[in-house]
Amino acid sequence: MFCNYRVILSIDGCGFKGVIPLKILDYLYKEISICVPTADPVSTVDLFTSSSISTIFTGALMLTDKQNNRLYTPKLLLDFYRKKGKTIFSKNEKFDSENDVHPYHFVLEHFFGNIKLKDIKKHFLFFSYNINNDSIYSFSKQNYRLYELSLAKMMQACTVNDLIYPPVSISGHEHCDVSSFLVNPSCLGYNYLKVLYPNDFIILLSIGFKNNLNGNKNHFFQQKEEVHNEMCSIEKNDHLLKYFRFQPDISNLDINPETFQENEKKIDDFVAEYMKSSQNQIEQMLDLVSLKHA
Repeated sequence: MFCNYRVILSIDGCGFKGVIPLKILDYLYKEISICVPTADPVSTVDLFTSSSISTIFTGALMLTDKQNNRLYTPKLLLDFYRKKGKTIFSKNEKFDSENDVHPYHFVLEHFFGNIKLKDIKKHFLFFSYNINNDSIYSFSKQNYRLYELSLAKMMQACTVNDLIYPPVSISGHEHCDVSSFLVNPSCLGYNYLKVLYPNDFIILLSIGFKNNLNGNKNHFFQQKEEVHNEMCSIEKNDHLLKYFRFQPDISNLDINPETFQENEKKIDDFVAEYMKSSQNQIEQMLDLVSLKHA
C-alpha cells in the first residue's frame, strides 16, 4: 500500500556543544546527497524541532530564498559557529542595561531579524519557558497569532538565559531558555506531526549527545534518556514510525568557544569514528529517505 513519508529532524538543546549534533548532521547531509543526488537533503525534512540554543541553527536550516535555494547548510552553520560562537555563547554577567543591545541579540537580529514566522514554509516546533505561566511554551506554524513575530525574536525567547540577560517579552509574557525543563523534543515533535499526518510513515531523526561526567547523571541527561526510552516504546507499537537516535558520549571531549578551533580536528575525528560505528543505522535511514524521493 502506498503511503507518504514524513521526516522529523529533532535536535537536543546543547549550548555550544551543539556543534556535535551539527557535525553529525553535516555527515548525514553528505550521505543523503550521495544517496539521493537529485534532492536537497534539508528539503527532505517536514518538521524541524529543537530546544534551547539548538533553535538557532535548526531554525536557520529551514530557510530558503525566493528561488527556494537553501540559505544555510550544516557546513555554513559550522562556519557560523567558528566566527560567531564566542559572541553568542559569551556569559557577560555584567550586561544588565535595557538600553544597550548585547552582541548576542545583535547577531540574531542581523541574520534573522527581517524574517517573519509567516515567511517560513516548513513546519517547525520550538520551545521557550513562559515565566508568567510557569510552563513550557511552543512556537509552531500552527500558532497564527505570532505570524508577524520575527524569527530573531523567537530565537531569543527560546535561548536567552534569564540569569544573564533580561527575559524576552512576547504578547505580554516573559520568555527564556527552556532547557531546565525540556532538552530532547523528539516525542513532542512526533506527536505534533502525527496529528497533522496520522496515516503517513514518519522517519524521526533525533540528534543529541551524552555528557556523563564522573558518572553523574544530571537532570539534562535523565530527561534525554526518558524521552529516548519513550520513543523506543512508541516505535514498537507504531508500524508507521522509524526512530533513529544519534547520541555519542562526549564526556572526554573539550568543547568550548575559547578552544574550539584548536580542538576541532580532534572533534572531527571523534564524530567520524562515532558515525562509522553507527553505519547500520545510517544505512537504514538512507534506505527510507530514498523511498521518499522515489
